[in-house]
Order: sequence, then C-alpha cells, then structure tokens
Amino acid sequence: MLCVLHTVSLQAQKKGIAIFDSYGASVSNEIKIAVRDALQEGIVKSRRYEVLEREQIEGVQKEMEFQANASDEELTKWAQKAKEADYSCFASVTQIGANYQISCKLIEASSSYKVVFMDSQRTKQGEEDLIDVLEFIANEMFSGRSEKAVVLCPGCCADGNNYVDCEISLSDERPATYEDAISICESKGEGWFLPNKEELQIIYHKQQLIVNEGGRKFQSLEYWSSSKRNNYESFSVCFRNDNVLYYSKMEKNIFRCIRRN
Repeated sequence: MLCVLHTVSLQAQKKGIAIFDSYGASVSNEIKIAVRDALQEGIVKSRRYEVLEREQIEGVQKEMEFQANASDEELTKWAQKAKEADYSCFASVTQIGANYQISCKLIEASSSYKVVFMDSQRTKQGEEDLIDVLEFIANEMFSGRSEKAVVLCPGCCADGNNYVDCEISLSDERPATYEDAISICESKGEGWFLPNKEELQIIYHKQQLIVNEGGRKFQSLEYWSSSKRNNYESFSVCFRNDNVLYYSKMEKNIFRCIRRN
C-alpha cells in the first residue's frame, strides 16, 4: 500500500501537503484509513503545513492507482507532476505476518531524485501499536527537525580491501531483532544495508563528525552489526566504549543503516 503526501515549501509560509489514498498492498481499508488519518493529524499538529484539497492531486492519484510497488524513477515522476508541491512524501505499508512495515520518503520535486527525509519502522504488536509508529514517523517528518534524510560518513564503508565514503541514516531505528534490522535496512531502497562490526566501529569513532553534519546524536547503547557469531548470535558495538559484544539474534537493539556513496 502506498500513500503519498506533497509539501509546497520549507520556508516561513505555511506549506501545503496533499495526501493520496493508500493503495497497492493486501491490507484492509481500515488500515489504509488509519495511515491517512495519522499522517494528516501529524501535518495539522506541526502547524507548519496545511492539507491541500484532494482535487489538486486527483489526476496524479488516478495515474498511481493499482501500483503495488514503485521505482525511484516513478516516485520522481509523480513528485514532478504534483504542480502545487515542492516536496512529495511517499509512504508504503506492507503487512508482514501480524505486523506492519511502514516506510516513508520525502522527495524534493526537482529534475533529479533527491530524498530529504527517509524512515522505515515496523510495528511489534500488529495493529495495537500501528498508530504509535505512524505518530513517531509523522513527528519526525513534519516537525521541521529533519532537513535531510542522510549524512555523509567519510571512509565508513568497506569496499574490498578499502574503505569508501558512505551515507548513514539520519537517526536511530527503533529497537529490533537482528533479522528485522537486516530487513528494515534493505527495505529503505537499493544499496541500503546494516553495517558490519568493523564499519560500525569506524562510525563510532566518527560519530561526532556525523552529528556535526546534521545527524542525530548516537546513544550510549549497543548497535546491531550485520556480523554473525554463529547461527544464533550476532555482534553489536557498544557506543559507550567501542566494545564488540554479542547477543542472541532474538534480542532487540537499536541500529542505523548505511549505503555506499
């Protein structure tokens, strides 16, 4: 299911956001309505935006109907066709067992594909915490605190025997099991992955640089790495002291995702 929102400015003037109907995935109408209502409420609470009339995006909405998935090129095309907006926000919700994966991208309506906000969260109690997850994402997206989706981490990504520049997600992901952390990073789009323990240790030593570039402050907690100890345990890096630890894959730790620049 996708729902799309469009903003018209990030200046002092109130911005307009158009919310498209959710569609595309095998979820109930009740869930679609809940997604739309929660995001719309987030817009209103921000006091920085106003919701555009549905008629203003009706043509683009019809073109998007029956699309289960959309490529980056398609997202850019739809963003450019929303003439009233300077930014477009695409949110997808997919049911995974009893839970829901919610992913949002805020895209600048320019000639190129430029993401200015991105987040992906998964419910842990099915419909019970769906609204909590939506409110968390909406607050991050519409509060004005997020002006970009990623920050540069120079020399943080392994590339063969070398380390190259990479992009790192702006803020921590909610605590998740090891397998969920892997899945959430991959769901962010092409090239995104969970860093291994060596990459994570480099990030630890460059965390102040990342914060200076606009990233959220790292917590003094354990961050999942993609490195496995065995079939049942995986490594994490403690951001209090750079120690490498290991936990059951069923434990829940915070994490950040990266991709090669």
